[in-house]
Amino acid sequence: MLRVKFSALKAFLQHYGRVFRSVWQVRKSLDSKDFTPAEAEFLPAALALQETPLSPAPRVAMWALIAFACIALLWAVFGKIDVVATATGKIIPNDRSKTIQALEVAQVKAIHVQDGQAVKAGDVLVELDTTLSAADQERYSRELAAAQADILRARALL
Repeated sequence: MLRVKFSALKAFLQHYGRVFRSVWQVRKSLDSKDFTPAEAEFLPAALALQETPLSPAPRVAMWALIAFACIALLWAVFGKIDVVATATGKIIPNDRSKTIQALEVAQVKAIHVQDGQAVKAGDVLVELDTTLSAADQERYSRELAAAQADILRARALL
């Protein structure tokens, strides 16, 4: 039974293979004559629609969209995006730790040690951004100079 089905399928595929080859050989003769746009204007309406050469704009738009999609896909696969997260919090060590506190409020500019690294007294652990503290120091020195000038002015009046 199975042998009969395979032989029928083989005969079926051979028949359609012969038909395909014969049509493939005469495919150019089956096409209609190519008309220029000026010639297509004088054909009957149905033939004019069928025989008018196609505009290349849709094909160009299609290839542009395909190229854009391929570029987007390649970018999604190979592109790198930096992820930056800022948050407030505190580090809670496991054991044998010392509390390190800044004398002033500042932002951490650089951390010079790694987790688990042994350190000695005097090692620089964290570098703080001194921009805010330098500005505060400059403001305080101006206020001190103004207060000293007020004191001198008050003494001169007495």
